[in-house]
Amino acid sequence: MEARVAWGALAGPLRVLCVLCCLLGRAIAAPSPIIKFPGDVAPKTDKELAV
Repeated sequence: MEARVAWGALAGPLRVLCVLCCLLGRAIAAPSPIIKFPGDVAPKTDKELAV
């Protein structure tokens, strides 16, 4: 009986923690958006990248 009470007290916080981990894991895994400003030109060749 005591084990059942202890598990019941832990089940709620563990469930919340699991949901938070799932949501945060997806947020961390998502690629960050690339910020482009007007006038920015990406290098097209390796030589332009090296300069």
